[in-house]
Amino acid sequence: MLPSEDTKIARMLEKILRKEGIDIHTGAEVKRIETDKQGDKIVFFNTGDKEKELAASKVLIAAGRRPCTENIGLEKSGLALKNGCIAINKRMETNINNIYAIGDVTGKPMLAHKAMAEGRCAVQNAIGMNSEIDYKSVPGCIYTSPDIASAGLTEKEALEKYGDIKIGKFPFRANGKALVLDKTEGMVKFIVEPRYDRGSWGRDYRPLRHMEMIGEAVLGMRLEAIVNDFASAFHAHPTLSETIMEATLVG
Repeated sequence: MLPSEDTKIARMLEKILRKEGIDIHTGAEVKRIETDKQGDKIVFFNTGDKEKELAASKVLIAAGRRPCTENIGLEKSGLALKNGCIAINKRMETNINNIYAIGDVTGKPMLAHKAMAEGRCAVQNAIGMNSEIDYKSVPGCIYTSPDIASAGLTEKEALEKYGDIKIGKFPFRANGKALVLDKTEGMVKFIVEPRYDRGSWGRDYRPLRHMEMIGEAVLGMRLEAIVNDFASAFHAHPTLSETIMEATLVG
């Protein structure tokens, strides 16, 4: 599950979902979908060398998105494309003067909040201001239950890039507010480059309202905060946000 996410967090979510009775098939290839006499859907798929089938009242296909740049006249305009996306710089400028591009047509990550930030950047440059986008702290959210929010590099990516990292984790079962809410599954995880002791990558996993908390990690990355900045900042008690402070203290 979730190959682009932190491995341990993805495994934790899979374990929770299976515990709730949800069947999960990874590495599967859907071969065909048929409709029976009652109107239900029958999904035929392969896992390895075995063919299986599942019956469902509804089938959701969510295999990702791609930029809509075909057959809209871009070829005639002379706009430069890269892998089907409109090529831009950090100012949202295309290769043609006074033409800007934002959002999904510019490529991944295809997220609404990323597109909104690009829109502000483009407008500011169009009216003569000097604005650039820094994509290193774009947060990503997965709307499962429990849900996941993250910003920066995964543990694997950080190890490959820096070789030596520090990790701080704090479970929600040790958080007072999570206990009160009876939502104790999950954790907060910080991944840090020890040379600067900076929390350049906060990978956060929380069972409740965690998407409301990811902004603290994003702001810290934006301001290049060091771990002690998170650890020494006051966090009200009892709150879920305390787990961010606790994770930095553990690391």
